[in-house]
Amino acid sequence: LNRTSLRSLPSPQPEAAPACKPRRSSPPVATAQPVIRDRKPTRQDTHPLTPSHVVIASSTGGPEALRVVLGGLPPTFSLPVLVVQHMPASFTSDFARQLDDSVAIKVREASHGSQPRRGEVLLAPGGQHMVIADVTGQIALTDSPKIQGVRPSADHLFKSAARAFGQRVVAVVLTGMGSDGTNGCERISAAGGHIVVQNEETSTVWGMPGSVVKRELADEVVPLSRIAFSLRTQAARGQRFQSKTLVAGGDQ
Repeated sequence: LNRTSLRSLPSPQPEAAPACKPRRSSPPVATAQPVIRDRKPTRQDTHPLTPSHVVIASSTGGPEALRVVLGGLPPTFSLPVLVVQHMPASFTSDFARQLDDSVAIKVREASHGSQPRRGEVLLAPGGQHMVIADVTGQIALTDSPKIQGVRPSADHLFKSAARAFGQRVVAVVLTGMGSDGTNGCERISAAGGHIVVQNEETSTVWGMPGSVVKRELADEVVPLSRIAFSLRTQAARGQRFQSKTLVAGGDQ
């Protein structure tokens, strides 16, 4: 399969998203000491359930960030992954193929009625909202109005995931302008799910992830190079942190 360079893909407006590049080592990160934040244990902490789905939001800088995160997941990854990347409608199918060609895990563009499978990534088509329709995980696509000026909307996906799977959701918010994903993270947090956020030092734009942190919803704030490790850990451990949450400002 001949890949179309991501340099041909238009970037999320108004800022330009970096093009995907050939595989390289993880980007340099800051080395701030981790911070441990105490929080009151919840019912979900003492009776954790195995995670069932990963949902990811990204925008400006997202194509390269997604390549790094998905590139760190093996084909045997045990959870389905649903991705909202702000991108025009005519380019998401090419982007999905390019990701599929460059990472080990399977990547495809979602369609109405898709059933997410373990070890597979579904990318929301540009110009359509992607939601989890029911507890079976079946995907529905809609052309309902834009939310915060974007379609697909991470908030829309995240809220539907919270309704369907509650504390079994692991949410990831990557680099991007604005605050899409924050309201959805609020629902996921209230349901007992786990939220991982890209740190400021490795973000192209710390709008979306920074908004989640400012709302005090993040369970982990980590460098881009550590997000895949966090997802693998969550999938393997099948539980949330017990009585404390690790918010890491740098690589380990």
